This record gives sequence, C-alpha cells and structure tokens, in this order.
Amino acid sequence: MVLESVICALYNFWAAGANSLTVVHLLIFWMSKLLAASIAFKGMFALSTIIYDVWATDLAVQIFLRTAFISLVFSMMLLFFAMQVIVKSGSYFLSNKKLIYSIYVVTFIVVCILTFVDYITVTSLEPIVNSDFDTWVSITFILYVLIGIIGTLIPVYKFGIKKMEGLHKKRLQMFFLGTVCDLIAVFAEVFGNFTDYGAYLKMVTFGFIALGIVIISYSISEKVEKKE
Repeated sequence: MVLESVICALYNFWAAGANSLTVVHLLIFWMSKLLAASIAFKGMFALSTIIYDVWATDLAVQIFLRTAFISLVFSMMLLFFAMQVIVKSGSYFLSNKKLIYSIYVVTFIVVCILTFVDYITVTSLEPIVNSDFDTWVSITFILYVLIGIIGTLIPVYKFGIKKMEGLHKKRLQMFFLGTVCDLIAVFAEVFGNFTDYGAYLKMVTFGFIALGIVIISYSISEKVEKKE
C-alpha cells in the first residue's frame, strides 16, 4: 500500500533525527489525504444510494446497492487507518504489520462477497426501493462496518480526546461526532431495507451521512485552527 510506505518512510526519517515539526506536518498532510479519500468513498455510498432509488430498476439496485456497500467498506478501512496513525503516531504501520495485512485480507474477502455473491432480492420498487439480503452477507457487512467504526472511535477517545488538549482535542471531538453520525447512517440504511419505514430511514441516512461529511471535513480544515 502506497500510504503505508509513505508513513513508514516518514517515521524512519523522523527516527533518524529529522526535524520533528517537518515530519509532523507531512504526517498531517498524508492523513488529511487519507481522510479525504474516506470521505470521497462515503460520498460515493450516498450517491450510489440516490441513483438506485431514482433509477428504481432491478439492474440499478443490483449494481448500485453493491457499489454503495463496497464504498462504505473502503471508507471505513481508510478511516480506521487514518485514526490509528493520528492517535498512535506513524509507528503504527511498523509495529502492527500482521494486523494490517489481516485487515487487507478480510477487506478483500468482504469486497469479493459483496461483488460476486447473489445476495440481493428486490421486494419492491414503488413507492420506494426495498430489498432483502441473505442473512449471512448482511451480518458479514454489518460486522465489518461496526468493527471499523468502533475500532476508530475507541482509540480516538482513549488516546486522543482524553489525553490531548487545545486544538488537537477539539479536532478529535469533532471527528468523533462525525463518526457517530456515520454509525447512525449505516444502521438507518440497513434497516431501511427491511421495514415499512424505508422512506423515512433513507432521509435519516442521507441527513446523517451529509452531517458526518461536513463535520469530519471541518475537523481537518484550516478553519478550526484559525478559530482557535
């Protein structure tokens, strides 16, 4: 993974006696890019959901619902990695290689399942799209996303919010709130496909996805620093 190589190189550069402030700035730069990629996948999740709701055909649901789920998987993986490095330093990739590679393998398996397994059954297209999913695929997807979100929130709170002060603490608090919004959106989207209140839950999904994107984007923007 290119990002892993960059972070490891930066950490080695720092350990060799480079100016620590320069390395911190470089780490922040790459973490911002990583978070931006996570947000982009999250946006793809929301866009794919809108497309299959508007197009409302069996083909659209099969293609774009899968795309939405896969986008969310990649978004959670990038988000998890970004936060581990931010709260535990660039050494995270060096000291947890087995865990990193395990996450790569699990992510690859989950993406293959979401791509190739026939698990979506469209139950209605009007007035809103409703679908049923094979239980084991639903459980696999929900567990992956839940573990990713919880694995992000715990270090953010334990090693970040509780220990940091000032601007860094403020950024992490905002990021924590944005990730909680993502968690609510995921549950609303999944359960919206199983209930008669799907239309309302989809509104909740879009609302919290948008809110999460805004909050997380603001947490890594320069505006927070200027206000501080």
